[in-house]
Amino acid sequence: MRAPDHLNALRAVEAAARHQSFALAAQELNVTPAAVGQLVRRLEESLGVELFHRAQSGPARLVVTEAAKAVIPDLRSGFASLSAAMDRLRSARKRRVLSVTVPSAFADKWCQRRLKSDPPLALSPIVT
Repeated sequence: MRAPDHLNALRAVEAAARHQSFALAAQELNVTPAAVGQLVRRLEESLGVELFHRAQSGPARLVVTEAAKAVIPDLRSGFASLSAAMDRLRSARKRRVLSVTVPSAFADKWCQRRLKSDPPLALSPIVT
């Protein structure tokens, strides 16, 4: 299975639908409103489906079409799954364990200064 070709555009569609605004979606995605509009427009052209009704003025300037409403739950679910996968990958990095037995003075004076990592090492004394 491969990732969708238009992942950024799908993110823009989901955010714009949730906010009912390209400007607010752009703020969330850290891009310009024009960039969100272009992403959405290219996706609409690629699919041959209108995702938003756009008006020049009025309180409802951006209205989600029925076609877009039908896929928004799937997009949200998909993004939640991707986010959970990234969290698992990040947490896997934190699970590295190395056990070394050294005298406590050596651990305090030599090891702690030289063994730097991200995240920081937690040196735990083992009393036997």
